Amino acid sequence: MQFKSLSRVTAMKPSKGEFEGRPYDSTKVYVETDMASDAEGFGSVTVSYNWGLSDNYHDFVRSTGIKKPFDAEITWENIVAGQGSKLVLIDIKPVTANK
Repeated sequence: MQFKSLSRVTAMKPSKGEFEGRPYDSTKVYVETDMASDAEGFGSVTVSYNWGLSDNYHDFVRSTGIKKPFDAEITWENIVAGQGSKLVLIDIKPVTANK
């Protein structure tokens, strides 16, 4: 099941290389997320999500020019992983860039 949310992307980071003979290639996206209202405390935290290969980062920066925090419409997919479920980041579309 896919859905969209308006969220604040606080950072993005591509990673590509080799570690102990094993290749890796990914993009991490850091999204501001509110704390649960039933938890003690307040505010929001930044949660990291994988977003495909490092090419996603380079294509995003090349097409938008954005290299700082921004508001975005994020497409998510809720998938079953064992007995639980998890959110997978599918797409990011900037709403406005901070000036």
